[in-house]
Amino acid sequence: MIKAEKYFSDLQEFLNSPLPTHTSIHIDLTENDLGDEGISELSQGLDQCANLKIFLAALRDNQISNEGMLSFSSSLTKFKYLNYLVLQLEENEIQDEGAKTLGLALEKMINLTDLYLLLPSNPLRDQGVYDLGSSLAKLENLNNLILSFNDQSLGELSAKGLSLAIGKLTKLQNLSLDLSENQIDDIGSAELSTALSNCKNLKILLIDLGVNIIGNQGASAIAQGISNCLNLFSLTLSLSMNSVSEEGALSIVSEIKNCKNLQSLILCLSNNELDQQVCQKLRRRALKFQKLTQANIDL
Repeated sequence: MIKAEKYFSDLQEFLNSPLPTHTSIHIDLTENDLGDEGISELSQGLDQCANLKIFLAALRDNQISNEGMLSFSSSLTKFKYLNYLVLQLEENEIQDEGAKTLGLALEKMINLTDLYLLLPSNPLRDQGVYDLGSSLAKLENLNNLILSFNDQSLGELSAKGLSLAIGKLTKLQNLSLDLSENQIDDIGSAELSTALSNCKNLKILLIDLGVNIIGNQGASAIAQGISNCLNLFSLTLSLSMNSVSEEGALSIVSEIKNCKNLQSLILCLSNNELDQQVCQKLRRRALKFQKLTQANIDL
C-alpha cells in the first residue's frame, strides 16, 4: 500500500480539516464503535472531498451495517478522479444488501487502477459476494486487485461472481484473493480456473483457498488456470486443510511448471492427504523449476 499525504485517526479532526483541498488521505478509525450514525457523519465529510485521487479507509470493527454502507457508498460515487482505493471493512455487520450497494458505487469508479477490498468476518452470503463481483467486473482499468472474504461460509456462487470479475479484468498485473475458511468446492475452483486463464498479464498472484472443501479435481483445475498466466514471476498458492491427495498435488506442480518465468513460489498444502514420501517427491519436482530463485514449500 502507498502512503497518503494526510493521515487522520480522529473523526472530528478529519471533519474540521479543509475537506475540499484533500487529494490523498488515509482515515484510520479502526475499532471506534462508529456504528451507522458515525459512518453517516464521516460520509458527510467525504462528500466534500471531490478531488480525491488516493483514499485509504481503515474501518474494521465499527458495527457498520447495510444502512451505514448506503451513506458511505453514496460518498464514494463523488470521487470522480480516484485511482487508488483501500477499504478495510473487516468485522462489521455488512450483509448482502450492503455489499451490493458498495458494488454499485464501485462500478462507477472507472478510473480506479488499484483496489484493496477487505471484507472478512461480515455476515455476507453468496448472493452479496456474487453481486459485488458483477460490479467489480466493470473496473476494466484495474492493475492491482486485493480481495479478502475469508471466514464467511461462502460457496460456489461466490466463486462464480468473483470469477466473472477476474476474468474480465485483463489488465491485472497483481491479484490477491483470500477465500480461506469458506465452503469453496471443486466446482467453485473450476470457476476460478477459467477466470485465471484470461489473466494473461498477471505478474504477481496470491490465492488462499485454505480450509475449504477442495479435492483433487479442484486443485488440478486451479493449477491449470494458473498455468495460463505465462508472465507470472511470483506465485503464492495455499490449499492447506482441504482434501488433496497425491494425484492433485502432483498435478499442481506439473501445471505450475508451465509458468516459465516464475522466480518466487510459495506453495502451502499442509494438512491434506499427503504422506511423507509424496511430500519429498513434490519438493524435488518444485525445486527443479527453471528460473526459481525463492521457494517455500509447506507440506
